[in-house]
Amino acid sequence: MLSRDAFPERFHHPKEDAYLFRLLALRYPDAAPLIDQVKTEHRAGPEKIRALEQTLERYQHGGAAEFQAFAEAVQTYAAFHWDHMRTEEDKLIPLAPEHETAALPAIGGTARHRQPRKIENCTSCKGSRARKTRRDGRCRADVPA
Repeated sequence: MLSRDAFPERFHHPKEDAYLFRLLALRYPDAAPLIDQVKTEHRAGPEKIRALEQTLERYQHGGAAEFQAFAEAVQTYAAFHWDHMRTEEDKLIPLAPEHETAALPAIGGTARHRQPRKIENCTSCKGSRARKTRRDGRCRADVPA
């Protein structure tokens, strides 16, 4: 079953709101209407998930008679998030690099533009901490506290 504790609702959207969009609003006040729209969509996300969960539950208990409502809910949910991502990636995120200044930390780029985290086997821990390897390739066990 879906969960209101899904990654976008718990982590991704709060970070966008608190960091990326807050800094962008400081640098480029003209982006405020677009930022408000995206934040409103973030707040609507949990309700959209609840609606999808409810139609899934009705389909699971009601069988084929409830499938059409579930399929429509899936389409609605997918369209909402597709439109939301397009707004962010095509309209809002491109504004970030355009409005970077020396006075504020950099806010530009999306995950696909960042360096991937290095996951390597470590000689100290024989690879047992590979998932805890730092971006610079050093094992956390080798880095002084």
